[in-house]
Amino acid sequence: MSENFGVLEFRYDHFKGSRRQLSINIGDNIQSIAVRLLLNKIGVPDERITPLNRDNLSKYKGHALSLVMNGVFSGHCFPIPDQIKPIFIGFCTNERTIFKYWDYLKKHEPIGCRDSYTTGLLLSYGISAYTTGCLSMTLEERTEEVEAGRVFIVKGDGEGAFPEEVLGQMPSYLQEDLQFVSQRMPVSGYPITDNDVVRANDMAWRLLKAYRECASIVITPLLHAASPCVAMGIPTIIVRHDASTRFSAIDKLMPVYTSQNFNCIDWNAKHIEVAAIRSALFSLLRSFAEKTQSDVHYKALGKIFGVDNPKQSLLRYLARKSRIIIGRLRNR
Repeated sequence: MSENFGVLEFRYDHFKGSRRQLSINIGDNIQSIAVRLLLNKIGVPDERITPLNRDNLSKYKGHALSLVMNGVFSGHCFPIPDQIKPIFIGFCTNERTIFKYWDYLKKHEPIGCRDSYTTGLLLSYGISAYTTGCLSMTLEERTEEVEAGRVFIVKGDGEGAFPEEVLGQMPSYLQEDLQFVSQRMPVSGYPITDNDVVRANDMAWRLLKAYRECASIVITPLLHAASPCVAMGIPTIIVRHDASTRFSAIDKLMPVYTSQNFNCIDWNAKHIEVAAIRSALFSLLRSFAEKTQSDVHYKALGKIFGVDNPKQSLLRYLARKSRIIIGRLRNR
């Protein structure tokens, strides 16, 4: 395939934090690894894949390419330069960004969203959208189950902090060989350096290898630990302090336990078969690359994640359309 493609890189240009709190989310790098592997699988060689900094995307001045928009995008990522053709799969954003860049998103509809919450937001603004989940769900399933593997406790910080009270409810047989892992990497400042990017990618590869080869079960509050581990066929349990809209796709596949129902955790979790999701996402990305998109791919994912109905939020849609019209009149 002769076309050039972009894969997101995360430099955190707009992030802030005190020096003792500076760290980055390796889940971002895991997403990008999944996208690169999937591009390779549809016939795109590495020499035609360019890393693009999500956090400085609006200033891109390079050659023309198609960019897989799998990730979280805030207002500072826009406007997207004309030489970037967006491929909206696994896209996530907020209402303010939708409002401000409505024309751009409307132009490129339908938008494939990481979670049903983002899908609902776009639909309520009159933008055609559907739920794809994250492309980390396309990682290959491991071919053999791990014998005498370890229980991986994979945590982050802030909203992704591990609820320690879960450990007290864990059966004793699972506590015999716990492996605590953090998907955060300390850095000296933002934006991160070239060396930090290399270290983060190396850490992401090492973590994926450890999960694949050594984990009998993964227990985590993190979407981008749960999603790739589910894809690799690893029994996974999601536990969080509180519910989050970012899980409003994967929750169609498995429970998301919060402090209100930790007493209901099924500790005998089995691996979840996601071959249909992997196949649909592969076909969807290939159709974008070959410019043969059809609604068959959207419908396949809709059967898995559900089809959001914009008519169910008609009043919300009308209110938001009115907001756009009023905002434009004021800016004249």
